[in-house]
Amino acid sequence: MITILCSFIQVEFQSKSSSPFDTHYWIMSTFLVALSTYVLAWATVTIEEAQPRATIEAQVKNSNHSGVMSRISHMSGALASVLLLLIILPVLGWVTFLLWTLLFCKNCL
Repeated sequence: MITILCSFIQVEFQSKSSSPFDTHYWIMSTFLVALSTYVLAWATVTIEEAQPRATIEAQVKNSNHSGVMSRISHMSGALASVLLLLIILPVLGWVTFLLWTLLFCKNCL
């Protein structure tokens, strides 16, 4: 999804003299932070699942940690997609950002 939206942004800004960082600096900066968080959390979950688990206590501890990191990965990946959509189609982007915010609040409680 992120790759497709990045392609749309590239096509949209192809004929313009400005870049998305010039016109949407805060959105693009937030996108980079969300994308970095997504990649790091995904990598952490993937590495933890690949390691053998020795004891039951270690399994419980790792499963709790993996669950939290998995949620962080999913929410930050979704936020990255929403931020790109906010640049391409602002009205739809704001609606999806509102839905993402509600989902984020629901998952935190």
